[in-house]
Amino acid sequence: MLDLAPIPSARRVVELGAGTGVYTGELLDRMAPDASLLAFEIDSRMAAELRKRIVDPRLRVVADSAEALGAHLEDGPADAIVSGLPFTSLPLAAREAILDVAQRALAADGTMLVLQYSPLIQGELERRFGSVRRRISAFNVPPAFLFACTRSSGAAVRGGER
Repeated sequence: MLDLAPIPSARRVVELGAGTGVYTGELLDRMAPDASLLAFEIDSRMAAELRKRIVDPRLRVVADSAEALGAHLEDGPADAIVSGLPFTSLPLAAREAILDVAQRALAADGTMLVLQYSPLIQGELERRFGSVRRRISAFNVPPAFLFACTRSSGAAVRGGER
């Protein structure tokens, strides 16, 4: 999954919905020694457990909603965003807010990876990003859909920013 984003060359990586840290550990393994990973987990108990389980100076775990992403990116835009959030299960307003803030937080040449168990989110991703590639992992049960989203040079940033 992670091979669709330039994780090894990324300076700032964001993970939305870190949970127990399955992807967190893999991201850290692929990242440069001087890169940083900002991992969001809305459940404060899971976030605390993740902080205890993975000790790495590049990792900052934030116990907050992914909707607050913009407030936590003090060092500039993200080169890569990885999300396992179940977008099609979220209320529409939350889903739109998270996708909008993620699109604004992504560097112009960055990539957002979205892992879903339904293809229904593809249209919303295509409205926000200049390019959306889809890969299906039939080895998962149920099959997983991976979307790699990038902003083309002409893609407008939702919310008026460029």
